[in-house]
Amino acid sequence: MSKMSTEQEAAGLDDRAAKLEARKQRNRASAEASRKRVRDQMENLENMNALLEEQVAHLKQRLAIYEQQEDTLSSPPQRRRTNGCTTTNSVSTSSASQLNSLEPAAFIEQPFRMTLLAAA
Repeated sequence: MSKMSTEQEAAGLDDRAAKLEARKQRNRASAEASRKRVRDQMENLENMNALLEEQVAHLKQRLAIYEQQEDTLSSPPQRRRTNGCTTTNSVSTSSASQLNSLEPAAFIEQPFRMTLLAAA
């Protein structure tokens, strides 16, 4: 009878070892999936950061043009004489052309998540 119990113990140990090995494999797979999720989240945050920095730069440029245009408009108009006529120049054509040359900030209205998911 001791021979049977030894075989049963050996079978029980093999079963435990197999279960332990299967558990280790599942744990490894779970850990790798977790690391992949963290990498994907970091990449998503880096992409969003780059997009936001680009938007900030674009908006700063637009703000500078608006401020320049406001300074031009708030200063008293310059009067000059041309062929005996007095003309008033109140808006700088260069700042107006700069403002028109900037593309509209339509990308700000798009949801960031959709933009980032489309790029991925």
